[in-house]
Amino acid sequence: MSVSVAKTSGGVRQAVAVGSLAATTVGLSFVAQVVLVLWLGSGYETDAFFAAAVVPQVLFDLLVGSLALALTPLLVAAPAERRRRDAWTLVWAVGLLFAGVAGLLAATVSVWSGWLLPGMTRVELQLVEGLMRVSVVGAVFLAMSTVAGAALKASERFAAAERATATAAVAGLLVLLTTLPWLGVVAAPLAWVIRMATELALVTVALKGPVRPDLRSPVLPAAARKAWPLIAGSFVFRTDLLFDRLLSSMAPTGGLTLLALGRQLHHAAARLIGKALVATVGPRLTVLWGEARTDEFFAAYRKRRRLTLAAAAGAFLCVLTAAAVSAWLAPESQFAGALVLLVALGGILLFEPLAQLGGVTHFARGDTATPARYAAITFVASVGLRLIGFYWLGLVGVALGASAYFVLQAAWLNRSVFTRTGSALYQADPSTTAPPPSRRQAA
Repeated sequence: MSVSVAKTSGGVRQAVAVGSLAATTVGLSFVAQVVLVLWLGSGYETDAFFAAAVVPQVLFDLLVGSLALALTPLLVAAPAERRRRDAWTLVWAVGLLFAGVAGLLAATVSVWSGWLLPGMTRVELQLVEGLMRVSVVGAVFLAMSTVAGAALKASERFAAAERATATAAVAGLLVLLTTLPWLGVVAAPLAWVIRMATELALVTVALKGPVRPDLRSPVLPAAARKAWPLIAGSFVFRTDLLFDRLLSSMAPTGGLTLLALGRQLHHAAARLIGKALVATVGPRLTVLWGEARTDEFFAAYRKRRRLTLAAAAGAFLCVLTAAAVSAWLAPESQFAGALVLLVALGGILLFEPLAQLGGVTHFARGDTATPARYAAITFVASVGLRLIGFYWLGLVGVALGASAYFVLQAAWLNRSVFTRTGSALYQADPSTTAPPPSRRQAA
């Protein structure tokens, strides 16, 4: 009993520590964007910044929401003596890959920016292109630090990973506050690049690296097999941000900024819940499934699902309360009109953490194809809903379509936890395989 209590209290302390650090990161990130909007006003410059940030943001969501969650169970399965070398092999490989992607995007942005943002003038597009060329540099640092962070989490060093992220967020905010008065909107992507470089340096220290990569390591083909279906599917559904920018670029000036800021607020809160309650349960689920302890596996999943839903509901009420108070205190402010958008976007905060939990549970069983398939299906449905919504309700319709995506994905993924099985990534004994759960066990 004492051992069980110690494990439970240790898990609670870890979740509180990770949640506190993640909350700091989320708060600092959102403060930075609010400072930018308050300094420059909600106009064409902030519209250009949020439009330029969409490609790095897609990469960020792709890495944090997909690649890191897929790699963590894979690194958990690696022997302790090889985990560090395998981690750095993946860091270097992913860094080289995203360096090529960033270079291609920077070289061709003037070709496709007009197609992505048809409602912007040529002057606005030139500003977008310049800001985007700066932003994609940070995407390379982000890719490498994300994989390094996944290695820390595979060793259950969640607090170390979040401490590096929070410290880097402080550095980014300080750079923004220092350079904004004399660089204007250009200070925002510059601060983001410095933030990502700082985070990479800190996780490098935490991993005691860098280490020379082992290009013959079996972790590379294993990572490609596990991550590729998920990344492909996730890339499809994360392009919903691109679609939102396309529609909101045709809205009145400042509308793109308000929609983007509202989305990021909800996503930031959902990501906070994901880091504190979803990511921390992934390694345990991987081990339980690999050791064929299916009753404990489903019990741990159900308990974490209840906690996640309660945290999401509480966070949504806090966001709405803060927005309502702000609108009441400053009825003529540019944020007063964002209250309706925040309500319409509420499905993101309420259901994105549940979708993450469903994905993590599938990853723990070695199944990355199912989350990718559901992501693609729900993306197609949400695109249609956004088009119809924009036609009838403008930006509010786009917001409702964005919420619908996470509602559908959360429902399908969490239902399929009990109807689909996978292969164990971790096994206590090489001859042991995880049996599929029976209907009685899943009930």
